[in-house]
Amino acid sequence: ADEMAVEVDEPALLQPDDEVDVGTGPAIRHTDAKLQTKLKSEHLQKRLLQIYYESHTMLEEQGVNVLYLAMGQLKFAERPGSDEFRSAPLVLLPVVLERKSARDRFKLKWTEEDPQENLSLREKMRVDFGIKLPEFPEVESFDIGAYFDEVREAVSGQAGWQVIDDAIQLGFFSFAKLLMFLDLDPAKWPDEKLIDENPLVAGLLGDGFSSKDPGVPDVSAAGLDRLVPVEQLKHVMDCDSSQALAVEAVRSGQNLVIQGPPGTGKSQTIANVIATAVGDGRRVLFVAE
Repeated sequence: ADEMAVEVDEPALLQPDDEVDVGTGPAIRHTDAKLQTKLKSEHLQKRLLQIYYESHTMLEEQGVNVLYLAMGQLKFAERPGSDEFRSAPLVLLPVVLERKSARDRFKLKWTEEDPQENLSLREKMRVDFGIKLPEFPEVESFDIGAYFDEVREAVSGQAGWQVIDDAIQLGFFSFAKLLMFLDLDPAKWPDEKLIDENPLVAGLLGDGFSSKDPGVPDVSAAGLDRLVPVEQLKHVMDCDSSQALAVEAVRSGQNLVIQGPPGTGKSQTIANVIATAVGDGRRVLFVAE
């Protein structure tokens, strides 16, 4: 439905809704535009209010909507041969939670963006179980029931696994870290620049780093002028001697981590590192979350 009221009825009030919809067969309460939950009204409203504020905060901070109505779930074993089972959503519909005033009920509205598959689940199935989930259908020909049947067929050889068609959940889902994970696949890198052969990556993941790392030299402010002549400085912001030494350490080809409490000039140091590198004719890639 384009618009659904999120509310809960008391058990005593459900009896009239047990009337069967003659057009579809199921009870009317399963074919109307209202979502039912197991929460009592008071707890439901508190939970919806929390989701409402969290979704707005994430949208303001990250610039993307990560609130989805998850439809259908795959119940699967945590590991091959394990008796411990998990459930993961199969179809994610982008939605927004809104209300006109504090007195109104919340409404869940489709953002009109395309539904998405669970990319993390697809990757887990491939890596841990060697199972290739079916291709997610195009929006124009999307048939959620047919997609569930294809997933059911793909996992049919796994004991105890099942697709729960009627499962539905409202929650936050983000795949930003998965995209970084996929980027780390060596097969996706050119032969002449394999990521696992990069010195930094190899040092972090296996070989370690040289114990002879000179680090940042310990010199006085007066000694700094002898170490780095003033005419060679290419700073664009004020910095003290310790910050200038950090810039020169990077300039000499060292890899280092700069840390310190707020207000100690980390951002200014980064700006000077970039300016110095550009001034030396080097290329710079600056990244930040």
